[in-house]
Amino acid sequence: MHATPWCTYCPTMENVAREAAVDTLVRDSDAIPDSVEIVRQRRSGDRVTVLARWTEAREGRLRRGAVDVAMTSGAWRAVGAWDSNANHVSDNPVWDAWGGSGQSLSGWVSDPAAALVRFRHPDGSQVDADSVQDGVAILIYETAPRGSIIESLDKDGKVLHTARFA
Repeated sequence: MHATPWCTYCPTMENVAREAAVDTLVRDSDAIPDSVEIVRQRRSGDRVTVLARWTEAREGRLRRGAVDVAMTSGAWRAVGAWDSNANHVSDNPVWDAWGGSGQSLSGWVSDPAAALVRFRHPDGSQVDADSVQDGVAILIYETAPRGSIIESLDKDGKVLHTARFA
């Protein structure tokens, strides 16, 4: 791999992280490789969260979820994941389908008017926020103390929905 920034045939870190996420879905979630559709990915330092939809090989069910990958010992490796049936809708006021891995929270946002999802500590300080793109948001953080809050906001900054993050 070349380190020159103008190298057009070299894989970027994001592409290598994406490949690691797809490999994880194929290995651990029985995804048909050609069915994996990356909905969105977000990078923070040496972590990338990848949201995807795919078809499960055994049952042919449509699934959706996320894989967190992190740079570990010079390679991108899965460090957490979640998934659900593609048509599953949770009873969470912020998310239709969501999950986390200890340092991220991601999913499909329940309210089409939501423009931003944010994560706040119990003291009110903001930890992370992400704009809603293609109906999904990805929050990446270092710690999540008990009593933290997840909120969805509209384009004017008005809070639409709030949920406790246990």
